[in-house]
Amino acid sequence: MNKRNLIKFSMALTANSIFPIQKLFSEEQNKDNLKADDMTVNAIPIGSEERRKRVNKAQNIMKQNNIDALLMEAGSALIYFTGVKWRRSERFTGVVIPREGDLVFVTPYFEEPTIRESMAFDAEVRTWHEHENPFKMVADILKDKSINNGKLAIEETTRHFIVNGIEKASNKYELISGSDITRGCRMYKSEAEISLMQIANNITMNAYRYVYRNIELGMSPQEISFMMSEKTRELGGTPKFSAVLLN
Repeated sequence: MNKRNLIKFSMALTANSIFPIQKLFSEEQNKDNLKADDMTVNAIPIGSEERRKRVNKAQNIMKQNNIDALLMEAGSALIYFTGVKWRRSERFTGVVIPREGDLVFVTPYFEEPTIRESMAFDAEVRTWHEHENPFKMVADILKDKSINNGKLAIEETTRHFIVNGIEKASNKYELISGSDITRGCRMYKSEAEISLMQIANNITMNAYRYVYRNIELGMSPQEISFMMSEKTRELGGTPKFSAVLLN
């Protein structure tokens, strides 16, 4: 790599990128042949059947480990199992997955329509009003599922005020970490997941190639970051962030 290419590479290096330089920056490629075609045209989203299988797998792990139920709030785990994308707030929205039977959502009354629109499959939704205690509702759900005591696993990123609220609502359950359940599912990727991960990787690598070929001296980190994000969008991706460091 000559001095000019070394300078260009140091400018393009982002905080979240590690890749083989020779393969990525092949001289066979140039600006013109890096077309902005949508690379997601063959992507198949995770469907309701696969999400149901994930819930079933979580229930099997619970049975194997004598765990009675799993509680999770809004976050990546909720998306993984139910398809519901929800921002965390001071108002609890989450789901109870019993060892046996159907899961149950808990959410504020006014959020029910939006929750139902987001669900990958039909499920019971119990709502609470401002004067009600959502954590008592969780305890009531457990009782309705004939879980009067035992181990309640809490998804590992669940915030403290929720755990504390559950403890105050009922002292009949032993609260344990749910990481063995969630990781026992999420660490093993299906063919559908691997396919989507490969598409996302291809988009990112092609965006890197485009940025490398189009960087010019004098560009600011913000300009390079914008270029990376725009190219990612053109290729069909959704950039989360693009941090650029210049020496």
